[in-house]
Amino acid sequence: MKTFGLITGLIFGGIVFFLPIEGLNYQSQTVFAVFIVAASWWVWNVLPPWATGFVMMASWAVFAGVPVQEILLPFSSDILWFILATLFLSSAMTRTGLADRFGLILLKRLPGNIFWIVFSFFITAIVLSPAIPANSLQAVIMAPIALGILESSGLRPKSPEAAYVGLGFMISVSTLSGVLPTSGIHSLIVASLLPSWYYWNWSSWLIRSIPVAAFTIGVTILLLGPVLGARICDIPKNNIIVKELEKKGPLIASKKEVYLIVLFIGVLIFVFTAGFHKLPYTSLGLIMILFIFIFRILDEKEMFASVDWGLWLWIGSITSIGNVFPKYHLDQWMISLVEPTLIRVLNISPVYFVILLVLFCYVGRFFITAWTAFAAVSFTALLPATISLGIDPLTVGLVLLMSMNPFFFPFQNVSCAICEGMQKEKWWLPGQRFRVALMWCLVNLIALIVGTFYWVKAGFFFRS
Repeated sequence: MKTFGLITGLIFGGIVFFLPIEGLNYQSQTVFAVFIVAASWWVWNVLPPWATGFVMMASWAVFAGVPVQEILLPFSSDILWFILATLFLSSAMTRTGLADRFGLILLKRLPGNIFWIVFSFFITAIVLSPAIPANSLQAVIMAPIALGILESSGLRPKSPEAAYVGLGFMISVSTLSGVLPTSGIHSLIVASLLPSWYYWNWSSWLIRSIPVAAFTIGVTILLLGPVLGARICDIPKNNIIVKELEKKGPLIASKKEVYLIVLFIGVLIFVFTAGFHKLPYTSLGLIMILFIFIFRILDEKEMFASVDWGLWLWIGSITSIGNVFPKYHLDQWMISLVEPTLIRVLNISPVYFVILLVLFCYVGRFFITAWTAFAAVSFTALLPATISLGIDPLTVGLVLLMSMNPFFFPFQNVSCAICEGMQKEKWWLPGQRFRVALMWCLVNLIALIVGTFYWVKAGFFFRS
């Protein structure tokens, strides 16, 4: 498949390069042709994503004559430094085991029937996301706990009740994109692609996302039982939680954990008060990195070895798209392609516009199976036209993020694939997952339709 993707990308890029395209000059057409090759390689995972991003940036400089300063300008942006600091924090939380113990304590506090267990999975995933923005890493960390609860529960494998707990956990670590700016790497990508002139902070993000997410989570948990035919029953979850906590030790096992908790609380205070102090996220990112280094939470080797530098380079290369495209008027050209259709849809109702985006995500994720590639390519393509029409770019990003998580098949969703691989069809069956996936898609669509009325009424849909 990689060879097929390599050849297909080069063919598509060649067609774009040699085909006369009205409205584009040689340089613009070369920039777009290189992007088409990169997008195809991301979709087919031909190279590691960061390597494809590096090839794209180098090709722009060599073949299109784009100044290197323009290509690398995003690497000095606020959001990219904040993302780097978040990766350091995530590494520290994981290496010290603080994330594991914190999640276990949260799970322990709630009652022990299957409804509250599933509810606690969602709360744990949301709380952990600022420290562990990768959904797949959350799945790896928490899946053994969820499966341990099932093993000690006395529930019959593949029964509706066992599927309720297992699939409830899977949904919690695979469908919460967009709730927070750190709810998944693809959320970070969308945040990094927002225009530099567009001011946003965590408060403006949450006031848009929380009502829709709360509706989706609440209705999903309520309908999960009826869809699976499960009855709400008690299970002795605290036994497995206590055993796991005994193995992992207390929440604060050393000074490192104390420093990490102080840093984590400080970060939350900073981001939630950004609307008042207006300090750049670069300041927060540098302070976080210095704090982790000065207090030896990670030593020199761990600082370099534990952070996914390839991921950071890839996000930077994606951010570079948003800087290079406007310089060569590709944003205006893309606007001319899609604006007439979007205008017709918007003239009917903003609700139809949102429905169109949601269905685009549901269908598109069957073909573009990589979360991050889908987020980067689709948001890059839609952003210029939606801005031209006066639609709020953050709202468009949230619709995409909240709709790109179907899990009809494991290949569509990395976290789903991780959970399926670990449970090996012991606790739920593909047919049960398919029914739940269909239910989730309908609930998510309804939530976003209701959310559109809220966004329009609150002034969040169209820019003033």
